Amino acid sequence: MLKNSVGTRRAVGTPSVGLIVAAYQAESFIDQALASIAAQVRIPDSVVVVVDASPDRTGERAERWGERLPLRIVHLERNVGVARARNIALEQLNTDLVTVLDADDVLLPDHIGTLTSLHARAGGIASSKAQFWSPGLPPRPYQRRIRGLLPPRRDQLRRLIYRNYVFVSSLVSREDIDGVGGFTEGDRCQDMTADWDLWLRLVREGSGVALAARPTVLYRVGPESMAADPATLLRCEITQLERSKSWLGTEFGPDVDLAVAQRYAELRTLSLARDRSPSARVKLLGSAVSHRGGDWRNRLRSLAHASSPKISDRVLRNRGIW
Repeated sequence: MLKNSVGTRRAVGTPSVGLIVAAYQAESFIDQALASIAAQVRIPDSVVVVVDASPDRTGERAERWGERLPLRIVHLERNVGVARARNIALEQLNTDLVTVLDADDVLLPDHIGTLTSLHARAGGIASSKAQFWSPGLPPRPYQRRIRGLLPPRRDQLRRLIYRNYVFVSSLVSREDIDGVGGFTEGDRCQDMTADWDLWLRLVREGSGVALAARPTVLYRVGPESMAADPATLLRCEITQLERSKSWLGTEFGPDVDLAVAQRYAELRTLSLARDRSPSARVKLLGSAVSHRGGDWRNRLRSLAHASSPKISDRVLRNRGIW
């Protein structure tokens, strides 16, 4: 085994692993993220943290981990956003495989080992499983929210258009990432869907998705998380779908159109759910029994809100459906 001052790394002849973190205003949790990397059974060969012109002490805190991790920190003078920051991190890596960690998430100790083993068997995109985590509350399954079982390879791209079932902290080869041009840079919406865009491009080019057998990541949900603002995320997903329609090809045009329509239905349900008036409840009931209500999950949300607005959100979240 190769070793360094931070512990066991990799067996001779096995692929090297790089991990990238784009960090902005992460002072409160960057230590937890980096500690979870240092606690890996299989330490990554290189860790790059890009401090995206963060006005707090994110960079200062990250620097402290230099003796525990094979760490390189890049300080940016202006904020460039998630996609650009990740591409800058990729430029600093020279590893065979790459994985991403959001600065507010936490890896379980077997994350790198689990995904490298999965990638060795299946190649393509080795997708981690995760659990939603709000500190102080029990974790909830992430994959249950994003439509359950992994689809067969022949249907993976089509299903990925409808919902991103690949978690951000997945493992792919550097060659495959370079082959699709890295992360697509753009506006705020592009940043919010940057990993989904990457998975779509990779699967479009022939990469298959393999799913880990158990969760290895805690996906933190807080006031600043994307999951805490579903309406904005849905609007950005619509924008992403409309942008991707040109390069996905006419074969998938009907799927893109239907996926967009389903998200508009979800936006409508969110809007009506905030309105506790009798007329809004009638409209929610109408959505629950019509095609306008979107897919079955959204129709279930509509029915729950119409039937019992006070408890529906809590129940659906606990069941991993919302």
